[in-house]
Amino acid sequence: MSKAGFPDTGGIVQGLDGIKKAYRTGKGKIIIRGRSAIEDLRGGRQQIVITELPYEVNKAHLVKKMEELRLDKKVEGVAEVRDETDRTGTRVIIELKKEAVASGILNYFYKNTDLQITYNFNMVAIDHKTPRQLGLKAILEAYVRHQKEVVTRRTRYELDKSKARQHIVEA
Repeated sequence: MSKAGFPDTGGIVQGLDGIKKAYRTGKGKIIIRGRSAIEDLRGGRQQIVITELPYEVNKAHLVKKMEELRLDKKVEGVAEVRDETDRTGTRVIIELKKEAVASGILNYFYKNTDLQITYNFNMVAIDHKTPRQLGLKAILEAYVRHQKEVVTRRTRYELDKSKARQHIVEA
């Protein structure tokens, strides 16, 4: 949980075309990357710090997969992968060896782990009593129509109830 009480999931959305298509048609695909930064350490070494994970990615599985890639020597230059997450927020550290190229290792992890995922949009809403796939504008219009109907029905019900009780109050 972050300071505000929300889980540190979300990440960074890559590419506008998928979002535009999803909002226009109700269906689309986007790429979500974890939020990361490269920090310098003493002795000319670097580390990659991951502070946000893509939506619905299990942190324990991600750290385990990164550690397996390191132990299997599929990625060179990684000294250690550790999870320093505490109550202040998510923090996964990838400590690099002195000669390692941080951006290359980060890109390798984006490609071969859940640090970067594809997320599919499927915006279905009930419109005129039937489920339909709608774009953002149509969903908002359907919601406003629904709210007007709810308020109108509630007001009519309360008015009818008051009229039924009116003759008792007049007596």
